[in-house]
Amino acid sequence: MSENRTVIRPSAPRFAINEIAYSRVSATKGFVEPLPVYGIEFVPSVGKYRYTFSRKLDVNHQNRRVQLIAAKLFEDQLITLCEALDIQISVIQRQYDEMYVKYQAACPDGVVLYEPVQVYESARFMVQPPQPRFGHNDVVFLKETSQTTGVLEAFRIKDMSWDTARNMWLYKFEIKPRPERTMSVGDADNWHRSYIIAYYDVELSTYCEALYYSVQFLDDAVTAATTRRAALCPSSGSST
Repeated sequence: MSENRTVIRPSAPRFAINEIAYSRVSATKGFVEPLPVYGIEFVPSVGKYRYTFSRKLDVNHQNRRVQLIAAKLFEDQLITLCEALDIQISVIQRQYDEMYVKYQAACPDGVVLYEPVQVYESARFMVQPPQPRFGHNDVVFLKETSQTTGVLEAFRIKDMSWDTARNMWLYKFEIKPRPERTMSVGDADNWHRSYIIAYYDVELSTYCEALYYSVQFLDDAVTAATTRRAALCPSSGSST
């Protein structure tokens, strides 16, 4: 009897139910994203296993209302923790190298980090506002973004005013929708409207300051990821 070539006998799945798998795409963006495996199905049309994931691990099956993650991934889109760490380290190291080159080129003399100016009331309850740190139409960077993600987030100052409650300059920015957001989907008003946001001078930074914060964050991130890999994957080789 000739072999029936329509029969597909897949090998065993790489990951097991309740095992933690990791997204390859997330790792290539510098994130280690744990995904508790909830279900596995074989898809004959592509010859691959497809996995579903729960939002949290429930090995004892005590939670009868399991919250599933909307995304489903094929097996070749999943990797182990050690593989994810190897990829993450190489991605963050590359980001650090690129940001450090920018910092060296733009700020050869280093940077003096901003210290807020202390403002006091006089005996007659008068306050003399100091010179604004930034001016109208200046491009500034959000300090928190550089410090917590290593990314430079730029804004152009639209307006500025003195806040008498906090004795600080408050800078306002107009956020306009991108051209592709003119489509009529969902709440059209949210897609079309411009927004005004505001930050104090202590929340903003110059280009060199933003580069400095970014370099520091990425350097710490590489160290933390390398330490984690060494602790969890002692046999792991160099990052790829």
